[in-house]
Amino acid sequence: MRSTTFHGACMRQVVEARRRMIEAESEAWTQREQAEQAIELHALQLAATQADLEVAGAALARSDSALAHALATKLSLQRFKVAAQPRLAALGARLSHLTRHREAFLEWAASKQD
Repeated sequence: MRSTTFHGACMRQVVEARRRMIEAESEAWTQREQAEQAIELHALQLAATQADLEVAGAALARSDSALAHALATKLSLQRFKVAAQPRLAALGARLSHLTRHREAFLEWAASKQD
């Protein structure tokens, strides 16, 4: 009787151990599948982020080029302004002189018509 009871107790332990082993294997497979899905999702997110990074890099390169062009144009315009300043001053003085002479001429012409 003891042997049968002992044997029955051992068998219950074996059955319980097998059940726990099957549950553990099932849980391990579930966790592995979840991990693989997470890896796949992260790989897709990484690819999308890398594509966005390439687009942003290209936009940055275009912006750098546009900025360099704008700075070069600004410098060119500043040089032109500095170089043209004496000529503009001379033209302004000449215009002022001609305006005074025009007014004097118009007064003289008006006096001759009277």
